[in-house]
Amino acid sequence: RGYFVTTPVVPAVRGTVLSVNVQANTHLKKGDVLLTIDPLPFQNKVDSLTAQLTTAKKDSSRASQLKQRN
Repeated sequence: RGYFVTTPVVPAVRGTVLSVNVQANTHLKKGDVLLTIDPLPFQNKVDSLTAQLTTAKKDSSRASQLKQRN
């Protein structure tokens, strides 16, 4: 029987892993990049929220103009 200690690496976010930037049995330092995750879904969410914010600001502006006109 062989026993060995491993440390599981689990990212804090979900996503598709594009690359693994570490080699087996090598020492790592704090701040080393372990995984590269596909940024596209996150960027799409940011773009969507930015568009919603822009629309809400325009709607608010229109509403204040209509309020001034009665």
